[in-house]
Amino acid sequence: MTEENGLVIAIIPARGGSKTVLKKNVKDMCGKPMIAYSIEAAKNSPKVDKVFVSTDSEEIAEVSRKFGAEIVYEKEENMDQFDLYKESYLDYAVQEIEKTGIKIRLIAFLQCTSIFRDNKEIDEAIAMIDEQEYDSAITAFPSFRYYGQLKDGCYVPFRKVRERKQAMEPWYCDNGALYVIKRDLFDQVKNRYGGRIGLVMMEEVNSLEIDYPYDWWLAEQLMTRRKEGKTRMDF
Repeated sequence: MTEENGLVIAIIPARGGSKTVLKKNVKDMCGKPMIAYSIEAAKNSPKVDKVFVSTDSEEIAEVSRKFGAEIVYEKEENMDQFDLYKESYLDYAVQEIEKTGIKIRLIAFLQCTSIFRDNKEIDEAIAMIDEQEYDSAITAFPSFRYYGQLKDGCYVPFRKVRERKQAMEPWYCDNGALYVIKRDLFDQVKNRYGGRIGLVMMEEVNSLEIDYPYDWWLAEQLMTRRKEGKTRMDF
């Protein structure tokens, strides 16, 4: 694709003031700040043209610049209008980027708490849209677990009978690591995915989201093993 068609941009939201893990976005995770893993994943994708971190924190901005990201600053008067889990946040960042004259073709939305998503997942998601006529793509992992819900105080299983794993069709769990969507479609649906949605498969072990101290501890163990060249099967 040419620049005339628009750019592929990656947006990584990262606010200061984390309460469960203090300053987790810039906290050292096995030799680098946690947010660096997502920035580097996007920077290492040959299909991504620009990488932005959207933040309200000068400390996060300074760290992010060191790893090659551009910054979208959240204005204090706008902060009550959105949060990290609503599309209004993404919409704000996109509009601020476009005010600089950048034409956007695809938006890649990365959670910085998902540090095991690599550039290969980003490349695959973008390729699904460019080459396979999908409108958006997400990352997910397959699950053979037995889920259900409570209705009128009673447990109602989604799977009606228990079977051997080999005989089961998996559920697919959206792991929050990556969403890619066409810019014009995002305006229509006001959601991070829509239309024909492609699925980029990740392993469940790589789908860890770092929200709590236990997640941080587990991520450190997994990242240490990865840096040592060990796989999940090397025990």
